Amino acid sequence: MKTIKSTQQLKAEKKRLAQHQHQLEQKILHNWTELKESISPSSMAAEAFSDAIKNNSQKNNSGNGVLKNIFAFGVTILAKKLADKTGEKLGKMFTKN
Repeated sequence: MKTIKSTQQLKAEKKRLAQHQHQLEQKILHNWTELKESISPSSMAAEAFSDAIKNNSQKNNSGNGVLKNIFAFGVTILAKKLADKTGEKLGKMFTKN
């Protein structure tokens, strides 16, 4: 820690500390907002559904057969779209309350 020798240095240090405090408060606010969004029921449901679709598509792609893989890919895309729509609707439903 450096020694403050004048009032200008003191004012400059106060200003620097105030800016640093503001930055930290903004980080806390951002982290809090992310936390609230990540634990909302709609995002949890959408994430769980998306994970299930992702795991299912990985299992389907491990087998042989071009037709099977193409069909699985198409079904996965449709399921992903359904998951996105469901997540949006759940989000709207839970934010109305």
